[in-house]
Amino acid sequence: MWLRFLSGGGLVSQGPGIVNLSLAYPVRVPMGALSEAVYVHLCEILADALRPLGVLTHW
Repeated sequence: MWLRFLSGGGLVSQGPGIVNLSLAYPVRVPMGALSEAVYVHLCEILADALRPLGVLTHW
């Protein structure tokens, strides 16, 4: 089986107080077909982690 791993490309901010995070898992649909669902999923993971600390989030 041939797998292709691509990144989002674009600019990523770097500097004090900035945390860069990536979430990677295999999908079996065309590239970009799940972009919004994957983004919301990542936001939900972060929200679940931050909620006990009293940090409210919104995607």
